[in-house]
Amino acid sequence: MFSYTKCTSLLLYGSINFSWVTRHVHLGVITLQLVRHWLVIYDTYSIHKQRFFKRLEIPGPTPVPFLGHIHHIRKKGFTDTDMEMTRIYGNCYGMFFGNIPQLMVTDPEMIKQMLVKQFSEFADRPRTIRFTKFFDSAITVAHGDHWKFLRSTLSPTFSSNKMRNMTPLISKCLDSLIQNARTMSEGGKSVETMELFGAFTMNTICSTGFGLQVDSQSNPDDPFVKNAKKALNINFGNVKFLLAAMFPELQTYLRKIPILNQEAIDFFIEATKSALAERRGAHSG
Repeated sequence: MFSYTKCTSLLLYGSINFSWVTRHVHLGVITLQLVRHWLVIYDTYSIHKQRFFKRLEIPGPTPVPFLGHIHHIRKKGFTDTDMEMTRIYGNCYGMFFGNIPQLMVTDPEMIKQMLVKQFSEFADRPRTIRFTKFFDSAITVAHGDHWKFLRSTLSPTFSSNKMRNMTPLISKCLDSLIQNARTMSEGGKSVETMELFGAFTMNTICSTGFGLQVDSQSNPDDPFVKNAKKALNINFGNVKFLLAAMFPELQTYLRKIPILNQEAIDFFIEATKSALAERRGAHSG
């Protein structure tokens, strides 16, 4: 009796366990089928989007589904990629940042027409990846009426009188640039021009925008310098970055996941607020 009961229990347990495994295997197969069908559908959708320039008869390299030409940029950088594509496809060609189309123009006369003579017709910037909500207020990514509002707000900052007042500050930063270049030359060191002029740019922004004297070339541990490097250190292999490029429609939701160094972003937000408060206090006083 005991043996019969034990065998019956084992058979019942085995039957239940086998049923559980079968059910989960079926669910796994169904899930894989759904994922496979979704990938096929989105791949077709991605290819359709990436034929945008082909339909307009604009030349350009063949994009990779989902990624576009991100692999080119990761491998060679923006500058070398632009130079190579210009040699191959001419002064006007199309590329894709994921599934986001980007019309590249390298003809000087055409650029002059777009950015100077007919600037009002080309106000909108490229629709790139929005890293955080904070950057929606940047004029470099603004569009339409919001761009016009930002432009009218910022224009007085660059009046001839204010630019004239900035000249001594910029000249001082140039003196630092020349001195750093001379020091490197006398020491027989090779000069990394991007690093050298990046330091000059940082010094100029700190001086004219925040009223701070920073020598980022000689003092790389300055908080402004360290946080700027953190903020600008964008990893093209970041999962969120790739998802935002491949699925532009999801950017609103993906922005909730940080991609840039939030500590560095917070540093510059607070620095900007402090500079504004100080200048408003000086004007009111």
